[in-house]
Amino acid sequence: MRALRFILPLLLVLALIWIGIWWYAQSQLIVGFQHEEAKLREAGWTITHGPITRGSSPLAASATVANLQLTIPGAPGTRPTIDLPSFNERIDATSPFTVAVNLPHHFTVHAANGTQIAIDADLIEDHLDLSGRDFLPNAKRVLIGGSVRINNLRASVANSNFPIVTIGAIRTHMRLNPDADATETAVRINETFSNIAVSPMFVTLIHLPFNGEIEKYTIAMTISGPDLKPILTGQISAPMAPNSDPNTALAQQLTAIGALLRPWASQGGHGTLAVGLIIGPLNAKVDTAFKFDPALQPEGTGTVTATGLHAFFTDIAAAQPRLANGLAAATAATAPYMVKAANGQQKLSIALALKNRSLSLNGKPTTTLPVVNWPPAASVSH
Repeated sequence: MRALRFILPLLLVLALIWIGIWWYAQSQLIVGFQHEEAKLREAGWTITHGPITRGSSPLAASATVANLQLTIPGAPGTRPTIDLPSFNERIDATSPFTVAVNLPHHFTVHAANGTQIAIDADLIEDHLDLSGRDFLPNAKRVLIGGSVRINNLRASVANSNFPIVTIGAIRTHMRLNPDADATETAVRINETFSNIAVSPMFVTLIHLPFNGEIEKYTIAMTISGPDLKPILTGQISAPMAPNSDPNTALAQQLTAIGALLRPWASQGGHGTLAVGLIIGPLNAKVDTAFKFDPALQPEGTGTVTATGLHAFFTDIAAAQPRLANGLAAATAATAPYMVKAANGQQKLSIALALKNRSLSLNGKPTTTLPVVNWPPAASVSH
C-alpha cells in the first residue's frame, strides 16, 4: 500500500507533465504554420484558410488547417491558386522531432485562365525533421532534414477526368546542416521520379516517341556550408516584388539568387551534382563537381556518359521526321566521343573541365563562358 501511495501521485505528476508538453507541442505547430504563412505573404503569396483546430489524441500533437488556398506570386492575371481541402501537421510521441505533413490525396489547381487541374495520388507522405531548438520559446525554426513519398500521382482536367500526366513514384530525401563550414556538407538532396507518362491522346496527336514515357529521372546534389546558415534558417530579408515582364522578372530572380550565394562562393563554397535519365533506349548520366576560383568564377570537372544514344535519336526521328536533320547533326557531333562499352555497344563518354572560364570536352577547349558579375550580397535579418 505504501508503494501504491507513492506510485499514484508520481503517475499523476507524469500525466500532468505530458499534457503540458502535448499542449505546448500543438501550440508550436500552430505558431510554426503562422510563421511560415507570414513569410509566404511577405514573398508575395496570397493565402486564405478556414479555422485551425487542434487534435484530440493524447499520443500525438496535431493541428489541422481547413480550406487552405495558396495563390502563387506573379503578375496580375497569371497567378494560379492551389486549393487544399485540409492541411494537417502531426507529431507522434514516438518521434517528437519529426513533423508529419499530411496533404489530402485530392486537391485542385486553378489556373489563371479558368482551367481547373485535379491532382490525385494514392499516397502522399511528407516528413520534416526539426532541431530540438525549434521547440524552445522564441527560437528560430531550423529544418535539418525531410523526406517525401508519393505514389501514383495523377494530374487531370477537373470535372472531365481527362488525364494530363501521371508519375508512378516520387521519392525525395533531404538533409541540412546549417552550422556546416567549407569542409562539411550543408545540403544533401536526392530525388527520384519514376514512370512518368503523359496522356495517350498527346502521344497520338503530337506523335511523341517512347509512348510519351520516361522510365526514371534522378538528381543528387551536395552543397558545402560556408555562410549558408542565413539561407537555411530563413534570415534573409528583402523579398522580391512581382513583375509583369517575364524577362525582367527572370533578371530579378537571378540577381536575388546571386546576392544570396555570393558570400558562400567567396568563402570556398563548392558542391556536386549528379543527374540520371532513362527514357526509351537511352540511359544517360551526368556527374559534376564544382567550386569557384579567386575571381569567383565557377570551375570544376565532370563526366557525361550515355548508352543507347543512336537508337534514341533514331526513335525520335521516326516519330518526328521534321527533326531528322537536326538529329543527324547531333549524331555526327557526338560521334567523336563514342567508345566501345564492356558489352560491345557504343557508349558516349565525355570528360568535362571548366577552368578560367574555358570549357573543355575530353581535353579539347570548346567554348569560353561569359564572366559572372556577382551582385552585392543580400542583407541578413536578426
